[in-house]
Amino acid sequence: MRRWTLSALTVAILTLVGAAALGTYWVEYRTHPAGPTDVVTIVDVLAGMGFYAVADELGRRRIINRRELLKVLVRLRGVGSELKAGEYELRGSMLPDALVSHLTSGQVVLHPLTIPEGLNLREIAARIEAAGFGSAQAVLDAARAPALRESLGLRDGASLEGYLYPETYSFPKGTKPALVLRSMVDAFKAAYTPDFEARANELEMTRHEVVTLASIIEKE
Repeated sequence: MRRWTLSALTVAILTLVGAAALGTYWVEYRTHPAGPTDVVTIVDVLAGMGFYAVADELGRRRIINRRELLKVLVRLRGVGSELKAGEYELRGSMLPDALVSHLTSGQVVLHPLTIPEGLNLREIAARIEAAGFGSAQAVLDAARAPALRESLGLRDGASLEGYLYPETYSFPKGTKPALVLRSMVDAFKAAYTPDFEARANELEMTRHEVVTLASIIEKE
């Protein structure tokens, strides 16, 4: 009976020691950098990609040291389904929790698109293509789509020229041409203040007439 009691006590002690060691190891993992380097690396998380696949990719590229522990962390935090697609800037010097939070934040890399003043629709389409947001033809097709013109109150066949506000924009990789155009139209709407509207009314001109006149003046 005494021998059994000692054996049970030994097992209990070993269990406690093991649990303490495991706890210390886990705390050490979560409070130290996830990887060996502070170099910024762009990681492209594809739509439908799971956290485990991302962890394997990060391990393969030596951005993190212990991919299996990152998977455990994701499971314990219950964020396995919260991964958001896009390009992310990651550093191995990030703490594991910070890295996981960043990948679920949706704070993806943004790419610039600069549209100068005075460009016609085809020139704008070429700029959008050069920035990587779809082909020029796809941009022209999106510009002809009824939904976008209807949101501006334009008649069928009316051009978007003059409504695409010249500005420097930022979009994530893979942004569709229609969304790029809508952002440019929204910027125009924001710039077309009530003062502009009032002045147009004084001249007995519609917004479209004002935009058309401005486009003609720019071309001359």
